[in-house]
Amino acid sequence: MPVSESGTATVTVRNTDNETVEDARVLLYRGGDGFVTDQRTGADGTVTTPAVEHGEYRLDIYKNGYFDNRTRVTVGDQTDIDRTIEQGEVLLTVKVADDYFEQPRPLDAAVEIPSAGTLQTGSDGDATTSVPVNTNYDIVVTKDSYDRTTQTVKVKQSDVTETISIDRTDNLTISAQDRVLLGNSITLEVTDEYDDPVSGATVSQNGQQVGTTDDDGELEIDTESAGPVTFTVDDGEVQQEVTVTVVEEAAELTGTPVATSTPTATDTEPTETSGGLGPGFTPVTLVAALALLSLVAYRRR
Repeated sequence: MPVSESGTATVTVRNTDNETVEDARVLLYRGGDGFVTDQRTGADGTVTTPAVEHGEYRLDIYKNGYFDNRTRVTVGDQTDIDRTIEQGEVLLTVKVADDYFEQPRPLDAAVEIPSAGTLQTGSDGDATTSVPVNTNYDIVVTKDSYDRTTQTVKVKQSDVTETISIDRTDNLTISAQDRVLLGNSITLEVTDEYDDPVSGATVSQNGQQVGTTDDDGELEIDTESAGPVTFTVDDGEVQQEVTVTVVEEAAELTGTPVATSTPTATDTEPTETSGGLGPGFTPVTLVAALALLSLVAYRRR
């Protein structure tokens, strides 16, 4: 009965500068998909396969930052194989957007890419740089008022565009009157980081629950005594506080309209005429003028 002969192959991996490449992944297949071995080169850039049957094999070599190398080899008793792998880069475009909106909005954000540094997207939300091929990148995106987001992007051997969506950091905004007259109710309006009403949020006063916000994010609370009142709103993710001052007198309310006076005439305004006596003449000035004329006439006699 015939017995197949066996042998081994020693594979040496080099770069285009003829330097040996450490930690390159070397895979050997028999025929189409018959897996034989998966090894990594040592410091000397070589691996030696286990004993295999003589014959034709497919040899695949992979390493981050290098183009794939796939060839056919023949293994005999003791076979030495040299292979050269080539470094390369492609373009990586990261698009940052807020997909809360029906049409995702591009964002100006900081994009940190290992080996490439930190890039800033423009108003279109895009940042593009060259990166080594066949490498996975854990990309970190940051922006004020948004959650820090990390996403793994797989770069192969052609240009790639990846969209990373980030969300605004959970937040509550409480709108309320600054001051309220005793006997009137206090209305709280609660919205989230996207200015949407927050329904079902718990509202507490001095540790005691006083109600929950309705579908419009609102809650009305009766006033019982004068003084500052602090409310805590909790939506299960975020807590926020607001203080409203209850006053006893309407004059203590802020925003009370201030009475304005009616404008009065000034000394520069023209004197009104009367009696058809001509401009600037009043009954008093006319009598004085007649008296002066009489005195002059008397002296001439």
